[in-house]
Amino acid sequence: MRQRDIPQDTHTLTFTLKACTHHLHSLPLGQTIHTQVVKTGLGSLAPHVHSALVHMYARFGLITFASKVFDEMPMKSPVAWSVMISAYAWCGELGSCWGLFNNMPQRDVASWNAMISACLRCRQPGEALRVFRGMEDAGFSPNRITLLAALSACGEAGDLELGQWIHSHYVNNGMYEFNSMRVKTALIDMYSKCGHIDLAMDVFDGIEGKDTCAWTAIICGMAVDGQGDKALALFDAMEKAKVRPDEVTFIAVLCACSHAGLVKEGRQYFKSMMEDYGLVPKIEHYGCMVMIMGRAGYLQEARWLIETMPREPNAVVWRSLLGVCSMHGATEMAEWAAKQLEGVERGRDDDSFVMLSNVYAEDGRWSDVERVRMLMKEMGRKKRWGCSSVHV
Repeated sequence: MRQRDIPQDTHTLTFTLKACTHHLHSLPLGQTIHTQVVKTGLGSLAPHVHSALVHMYARFGLITFASKVFDEMPMKSPVAWSVMISAYAWCGELGSCWGLFNNMPQRDVASWNAMISACLRCRQPGEALRVFRGMEDAGFSPNRITLLAALSACGEAGDLELGQWIHSHYVNNGMYEFNSMRVKTALIDMYSKCGHIDLAMDVFDGIEGKDTCAWTAIICGMAVDGQGDKALALFDAMEKAKVRPDEVTFIAVLCACSHAGLVKEGRQYFKSMMEDYGLVPKIEHYGCMVMIMGRAGYLQEARWLIETMPREPNAVVWRSLLGVCSMHGATEMAEWAAKQLEGVERGRDDDSFVMLSNVYAEDGRWSDVERVRMLMKEMGRKKRWGCSSVHV
């Protein structure tokens, strides 16, 4: 367009910014587009151009730049406020999200949805549900996005009662859009996380034309519930139904193999995802395989898999190896894994110290236990207390 001297408009700039953010993942190109926004002055005519800029900088972790663009907007629409709330949520600054939300001159459904999603992203499902109730008290009717976020929060918080109320009030007796495949998949996920796999199965059985997401949700639910055999039986039924699995489906399948101790089957599914479906294993798949082999005692094979991975192992993979080492009392490998984990986390991981200390204790190396504990104390580290919750 520029080479042919075709004039740009606000839609041109918005679409190219989205391309830089979501598809090309290129900050330099996005900044070039920002230069065009300033040169042409089109941003002052359309708030959605500034909103796209805010979103772009937030996705690249440049919250200062996103905030500056937002502050310089001549007109701030509810959409712009919502985008800025989402930007702070991407950076984990929930307090700033609340500050914006409370200072909004006017709110719409998208604003409430942004705040609910912000609480979820910052791992505050209880707060998300509080916002959801506040939205209803304010007289706003939820849309499908609201229900998806609320059901996700119910699952994370274990709030079965509210989840069932949403199911009966909105989905069963609501408008047609609330009866969509995505909402039903969210119901399956919510019931599974609340420990009611039977209710999740009821929802799944009632779905006609099940898609990949629905199958994946129920397989994952069965795996987390400890019913690995049923999860794998569902995967076989999915293949027979000619529904193509994706990467997330295979994560659920490999988790089921891990919980059930099915090493041979895990290897077969790992091989199948590459050869039969042409899927490239991601770091999560390798982490699952480490858990499968490690729990069964194949620690050397698990280590070999990590060392031959086509990508750099992350903290999750090293933590998985350290965890299985502590299960089998493999002290030397646990020390090696803890060293690698500490290097990846750069001093941010407390669990590695605790797990290594437990390995030493199992081996009767009490002087090393004391040494690790003293090191934790000197570095200001503390063991995170475990907790359980029961919804009454």
